[in-house]
Amino acid sequence: MFKNAAFLLFALLLSTCLFAQDNSFQGGLVGGPLVSQVSGDGLGGFDKLGYQLGAYVHIPFSKKWAGKIELGYIAKGSQRPGNPDNIGENTWGYRFNYIEVPLLLERQFRKFNIQFGPAIGVLVSSSYVFNKEKFEIVNPEAASTDISFMGGIAYPLSDKFTASMRYSQSLVPVRDYVDVGVNPVFDGGMYNSALHLIVHYRIGAK
Repeated sequence: MFKNAAFLLFALLLSTCLFAQDNSFQGGLVGGPLVSQVSGDGLGGFDKLGYQLGAYVHIPFSKKWAGKIELGYIAKGSQRPGNPDNIGENTWGYRFNYIEVPLLLERQFRKFNIQFGPAIGVLVSSSYVFNKEKFEIVNPEAASTDISFMGGIAYPLSDKFTASMRYSQSLVPVRDYVDVGVNPVFDGGMYNSALHLIVHYRIGAK
């Protein structure tokens, strides 16, 4: 499964570069940081710093509407940050890494546009981290996919660069319920939530 997802990512990156000189092509590279949390893990707050990196294709439908397909690697999870007043305090959290495909609609409003749509992530790796040491997640294991919804706003910085702010939320559990001493969230499973700061770099003609 990982090999197939990695091949798709490589294929989209390659096609982005090969068709960069085509005047009808609209696409490029995408990347940026994110902060995330996992609802239902006993922690709270967007304390896990992650990132995403990949490529995108932009498909105009009209002057106001367009579609955007992205494919990339994304690192999500959760983290209990350290306490500067107690150096010996334990830190822990979850790591979920995916090859993710957002399928977005865009609506243009003058200089900015709104983006919304589903995203499907294929799990590449997962782990439980305790005091910076990684452990395998078992009983239950992490789900093989993360189906989420994302929405946000984008603003062009120049002819080549566009910045986006997005929020994404898992719609189905990324791991089944585990008793961590808190009340169940939604149906009792664990769900990814993330705030994304994304930069798109366009290759080729506008």
